[in-house]
Amino acid sequence: MKMESMNERCSACGADQEGMDFCPKCSPALFQKQKERLDKKSKNTEFDKMVIFKWFLILGLLIAIINLAPLFFCVLFSLFFVIGLMSYQNANFKKQLSQIKPKWLPETDKLVKYMVFGSPVLFLASISILNDPDMQQLRAVTRGGRVNETASAEKTVESVSQDSIYETLVTEAKAAYNQKNKSLAYDKFREARVIKSLPSSEAAAVVDSAVYVGNKSLEIASYGDAKDAFELAIQYGAQDVNAKLKRAKIELLLEDAKLLHNTRGYKEFLGVYEQLKQLGFRDKNLDQRAEHARKSLAYEAKQEQQKAEEVALIGAQPEVWEDGSLPLVRFIIEKMANDPKSIEYDDWSLTQGKAPDGKQAWVARVAVRGKNRFNATVLDQYTFYIRHNEPVDIKTE
Repeated sequence: MKMESMNERCSACGADQEGMDFCPKCSPALFQKQKERLDKKSKNTEFDKMVIFKWFLILGLLIAIINLAPLFFCVLFSLFFVIGLMSYQNANFKKQLSQIKPKWLPETDKLVKYMVFGSPVLFLASISILNDPDMQQLRAVTRGGRVNETASAEKTVESVSQDSIYETLVTEAKAAYNQKNKSLAYDKFREARVIKSLPSSEAAAVVDSAVYVGNKSLEIASYGDAKDAFELAIQYGAQDVNAKLKRAKIELLLEDAKLLHNTRGYKEFLGVYEQLKQLGFRDKNLDQRAEHARKSLAYEAKQEQQKAEEVALIGAQPEVWEDGSLPLVRFIIEKMANDPKSIEYDDWSLTQGKAPDGKQAWVARVAVRGKNRFNATVLDQYTFYIRHNEPVDIKTE
């Protein structure tokens, strides 16, 4: 029996209709059918809500994952699209895909549709994320954070390691000094000082061992070692080694000066000479060498000036190939030759001299063999006068 819509009780029998249009006693079949329909609708609504929530969750995870490596996912989704398209068009390929795909993936037809229609969307999303300035900044900050954390951790480990090495070296230096092994103590103190300053409590040991090594180094003419040792001693309070340090510096500079003068490094030699003068060292032989260095530098400067003037007058040297030939001369001779293929060159030379007009020029000479118009092989001597890479005169002998 049909009642008015949404009555709470049946007007005929008074039974509770549970919000339905039909009475469960008067019209049980219609009541049950409507109830099942409403239950199904309610479940579908809940299911739709769950599906929407799931897809939002999946989309959020995809964006987060894609942002880690957008370029990689651009390539990956492009590959998915190609696989889906090939499966869509080729039944055999689709069958092979069905055989190799994992069981937890959707059935093949759905999977192919997802690849064909979903991959382009995800590809475009990846491109958008790749080019988005905010996402780029986020990736940069994330990578920077990881790099900074790693660098900080490495720096901490390195600092701890350096401190440990420093303490070990100082301990070994003190032990060596107590055992009267001043050379070893000095070496350990120097190694520790590379890491950081030595403790002031060990100043006396540092000075004593450094002075000892400095004196020994002077005795064997090891002036570089002597200089280093005396400088360390002075840094930690030594008062009576300035003269020895000065001697070591002078001897080192004299060695440098001798080497530089012998190798014609005159400019550097004069710099060392000035340092020796500042230290109060004067030597007649050294003064003569300094005068010679000044004259040599002046002569070299004059030669350079003359060369610059010559270049301005006659131009830079013409190009010369590895075999000694000049491509400019070859081109002109072969242009003038009766049979260019028969030409052979010999005795190339290039110098500077005066052209027939009495002015300076590059002078190129070469012996040329070739066939004349009578098909006979002849030998000619050519002289080319060249300025600024152009021949100004040509002579033949």
